[in-house]
Order: sequence, then structure tokens, then C-alpha cells
Amino acid sequence: MNEPIYCEPIFALPMKNIDDIRRELRDLIVEGIPETMKALKAVLPPNSARYQDLILIEGRLKEANISALRGTLSNDDLQLAYNQIRASLLDLINDLAEADLQNAPPAVAEPPKARSGNILYRIPDAMQLNHEHKCIVRIAVNEELLLENIELDQEVRLQSIRISDVMLVQLLDPSGEEPFHIRSVNSAEQFIDEDAFTEWLFYVKPVREGTYPLLLKVAVLELVNGKERQREIVLEESIQIISEAVPDPEDAPLKTAAYQLNLSGSTADDALIYAPPQPAGPFAPAPAAIPRSGNAPQSARRQIAGIVRVLAMVGVISVVGVVVMQNQRSDSPWVGNDKLPSSITKGEEPSIIPDSVWRLEEEDPVLVDAEPDSGAEGTLEESAPRPARPETSTPNTAGPPVTPPIGARPVNPVTNMVLVRGGTFLMGCADSTNLRCDQNEFPARPVRIKDFSLSATEITAAQYVTFLNAYGSGVVKAGAHRNKALLSDPDWLERDGDGPWRVKKAWEQYPAVNVTWYGANEFASFYNMRLPSEAEWEYAARGGRTNAGYTYAGSDNPDEVAWYRNNAGGRLHAVGMKKANALRLYDMSGNVWEWVADCKHPDYTGAPADGKPWTTGGDCTRRIVRGGSWDYSSSAARVRARRDSRREDGLANTGFRVAKD
Repeated sequence: MNEPIYCEPIFALPMKNIDDIRRELRDLIVEGIPETMKALKAVLPPNSARYQDLILIEGRLKEANISALRGTLSNDDLQLAYNQIRASLLDLINDLAEADLQNAPPAVAEPPKARSGNILYRIPDAMQLNHEHKCIVRIAVNEELLLENIELDQEVRLQSIRISDVMLVQLLDPSGEEPFHIRSVNSAEQFIDEDAFTEWLFYVKPVREGTYPLLLKVAVLELVNGKERQREIVLEESIQIISEAVPDPEDAPLKTAAYQLNLSGSTADDALIYAPPQPAGPFAPAPAAIPRSGNAPQSARRQIAGIVRVLAMVGVISVVGVVVMQNQRSDSPWVGNDKLPSSITKGEEPSIIPDSVWRLEEEDPVLVDAEPDSGAEGTLEESAPRPARPETSTPNTAGPPVTPPIGARPVNPVTNMVLVRGGTFLMGCADSTNLRCDQNEFPARPVRIKDFSLSATEITAAQYVTFLNAYGSGVVKAGAHRNKALLSDPDWLERDGDGPWRVKKAWEQYPAVNVTWYGANEFASFYNMRLPSEAEWEYAARGGRTNAGYTYAGSDNPDEVAWYRNNAGGRLHAVGMKKANALRLYDMSGNVWEWVADCKHPDYTGAPADGKPWTTGGDCTRRIVRGGSWDYSSSAARVRARRDSRREDGLANTGFRVAKD
């Protein structure tokens, strides 16, 4: 079953001299870069210095292709990169000597090697009864190869995974009720070609109405201690079987899922992920409308590739990091639009702490006078510079708040929660010589995190105004923090007298900033949620169990994942506009600082190892903020970086996200 790693060389060395070999290699450059690299690999011993030079050039090619697919490299720049790669190959060929071609290893059979690759698949969410539906799975070394001869829709997903020379793909019915007839066109085990995609086709015919699961099993085959073993990921899709015609895919809600096999240990867990479709709502970015940094590629193929990358919401998730993200769509013209209109002259704005507020009692709500603020615990520090404000517009026409039924629970506006599976990680900075580490990031220590959920984005202005109108007050109404202000003069909020609060036009999908720690904590408590602990926040920012070791949340390049001083243009940005991290969490680096539950401590000495908030000792009048912001340097956006702020400070560069057990 296994093919030899070293195939018969293209050039028979004893029959050709070095000049002939160089000439033939130079001729191959005209045919293409991949062909030249393949020929060079056939004549260079893998342990030679020239072979290592070739690997570096190959890495440059892959990096250029990925940048083009993501839309961060224009077509002109891509061609320039190709020309530079060709020049490097030509230099390598011209410098070849006979000594470089000697002692090539004989052809030997080796076990399949796990390496990076890509998977594209499409399984419809809804299927018509007694109608056959085609399901496609493709695997390739280069993701661009996967886009050949395929029509794209919202059910197509593209993701990086670990692959081997031989892969196994199966589509299975686990219900035992046999609601599907599954017909496979290909062999379950197939060889992965370096220069083409490998495809599995399944035809699925539902024979019973209802909602049933389908399992997609993808396995890496390798030899361990001389015995064949396989490492698997398993994706469960819930399929709705209906008698009428299936709706057009354009009308279907978008679901995202991502997987990566983690082969660092001797065993691997099965991963199962399922993101059920959600009703349309205003809190998930519309992927196809999200602008990408840099010039868009000119070719249609790369444009389509960029769209697929956005549809897949690029992120690498380990087999041991399970994510559930409930995506929504929005009809708002501002969703996915990162253009913030020019600022306006500041005029009279209504107070966010009204003279009278709604208080919901066990009986019908009544209008009562607001109790006076008992005073903050200190003078407010000077706010960070305010971002540019939207243009003047006609006020929203929302009516008065709807009185909820007695005893009714408020509807939680946060529906984009991501499940973060627990694990142990090393929190803080472990390298005392790292000049980028701050003193408060020491000492590093292992922390155990339990499963929890975290909002995929920072809480938006639209979500927060929903809370304000349901809560009925601009101050904390009861408890230890009674009468503490929830916000501090936010530019994005407006109100007519004692009427409902409204988000100013164009601010709906921007983070709710100018929120005090009290305001963030009260929002979370009102919906039976909480602020994350600092340990949970860092664990999630690092990617949970995947913990890829990135400097920022999802990348070593801050421009890919963060809005910060060098690229934010001096202003706030809508949520979800940058690349997500491995857990499909957005803006964990940059955009706004995020409140967490922990009190200020000078470092991690004595910090809890169970992942709970550190609320003993230290200075609890100040709370930790994490993630950096649009007006700070990239250093503040590191996953380890930490700052603190007074609880009553509602700054233009500070927001929050919420957690739930």
C-alpha cells in the first residue's frame, strides 16, 4: 500500500554529466516552479546543504501562495515573488557541482509521514427525501489545488489539517435507524499526490424524514513501532431531511468548523464538532463582505480562493480543541463594512444615567426615581483618545421598551458563544531573557483550565444597548456595587429623555467601549454569565489545547489578527474583521482592551493554578485588562501582555467579552 519516499531519479546520474543536468534543470524553470523543485529533489540527497536551500525556497513559494489566497498579496506582488523564487532556483542550479549529486540514498520504503495539508468538504445541511445528494471531500498538500473545477457555496469549507501519504475518508450513518443510503464512489483509502488534489465522492439518499446525524471520519495512516496505526478526526453533521425541495444554498445560514490533527503524542483523541444553524441576527460578520488587507488578487481564481478562506473563517483547531460557534447573519448594511464615516461636531448628548429609570419588580414594572450615585472610588483617569464618530443621521425610530411578562427571563443577545475545551497550559513568560516580556508576566506556571464558553467577539454596542433597555438603568441597581455607573460618556449611545437607549447609526457592530468594569460585570451577571478569569482569557487567546505558541492570538504577524497603533488608523474597528485564532475567537489581540474578573497583582507569584479568578490580595479596586487596543503598540497585543485599570474607568479603548461555565 505504501509508496517509496524516494522514487527513481529523473536524471540517471552515471549517464549524464553535471553540465547536462544543469541545462535540463534550467529548461524546467520555463515549465514551472513546482516541476523544477520536483526535479531538484530527485537529484539532491536530502541530507545535503543544497537540499536544505531548496526546502527554504519551497517555503517561500508556499508562503506566497497562502498570502495570495488570503487576499493579502496582490497579483502583481505574487508574480514578483514568483520571479524572485525562479531567480533563487536558477542560482541554486548554476551553483550545483557533481559533489552535490553524489551519495544519493537508495530507494527505500518508509512509513507514511504526517505533514501539513488542506481539506475541503461539502455536506449539505438539509437534504430532500428520496433525492440523492453529492457530498465532496478533497485533500491536497497545497490549498490552491482544492479550488479546481468546483462550484462554491456557503456549505463549502476549507481548512488546514495534518495529512500523511495515505489518507482514509469515510461518511458514516451512526444512528442505527438507517435514514440514509450512502454510496461511495472511491476507495476509502487513497494516496495523497504532491501536485494534485485527492477526492472522495459520496452520494447520500435520505429515506426517512427527520433530523439525523452523519459522521465524516478523516484518518491519517502511519506506522508506529512497525505497525500500521491511524489517527482520526470525526465530524458530526446534523442533517434535516425534508419532503419538499431543499432551499437554495445562498439562503442557508453559514456554519464554520475547523480541525487539525495533533500528532505530537502517541495517541490522539477523536474530535467531534457541531455548530447548529441559528436564526438571522446582527452579531456575526457577513463573511463575503469582509474586506481584506492589501490589494485584492486580480485573477478570478485567487479571488474565489480568498472568498473561500473567509467563508471558512480561517483558523486551525486541534483535534483536542473542540469548538462550537453559532454563527448568525445580519441584514445591517454595516455588518462586514469596516468603513467608519467621518466624525461630526459633538452636540448635546443625553445623560446615560437618567433622572428616572425602569426597574422591573415581581409585579408590573413601574417608573421610579433613580437613586443617587453613592460616588466612585476615585477620580476618573483621563480617557484614551476617542475614535472617529459616525456621520450625523436621522435618529433611530425604535419605539418604547416592551414590557416583559412577569417572571420572564431576559433574552440573551449573546448568541455567538465558542466552547473552549479545558486543558493545562503554561501561563505567563517562561523565558527570563525575553526582552518583550514585562515583569508582571513572571513567573510562568502551569494552570489547569476547565471547559467553558467564551463569546466569539467582544460585546458589541448593539448587544449592550439591548442589555441597557432590558436592565432599565445606567447604574448598578443592587448588591455590593449599587449605584456604580455602567458606562462613562460613550459616543455611540443616545437617548431621548426617558425613552429607550439607542445605538447611534453605524456603531452597531463596533465593540461597546466606555464600559466600566461594573458595567461589564453587571451585563454578564444579568444574563447568568460572567467575565472570564485572566487564566481563561490567556488560555483561549493562545488557542486552547492547540496552543500553537503564537505571539499574538492566532499568528506571529500582528497585522493578520489585530488592530493596533500601526494599522488601526487612530480609531476603533468593527468586531470580527481580522483573522480568528485557532478557537475561532476574534480580536483577542488588539481593537480594545478587555476586562477580566481578576484583581491587580504585580506578578503571578501566588496566583491560583486552577484557572479561577484571582480576587484575593492585591488591589481589587483595579482589575486586569487583556489583549491590547487600537491605540497601543503591537507589544500590548501579545497573548501574555497584561495591564490594569480602575473599575470605574470607562475608556474609549476598553470593552469586554463574556464567559459561561
